[in-house]
Amino acid sequence: MEITWINYLVGMLVSLAAWFVFLWAIRDGQFRETEETARRMLENEVSEEGADGTEKRA
Repeated sequence: MEITWINYLVGMLVSLAAWFVFLWAIRDGQFRETEETARRMLENEVSEEGADGTEKRA
């Protein structure tokens, strides 16, 4: 029966730690502008090929 209480306490401590990490991430700005990051990933810079065959970025 003692192991049940130990498991309960460990579970509560892990849950509390996860909650504090989540709050830290929100305060640190980890969840800001998630849509902009996805759009930026999909944007490709238009590249032009030079006269010598090398690629030049615009």
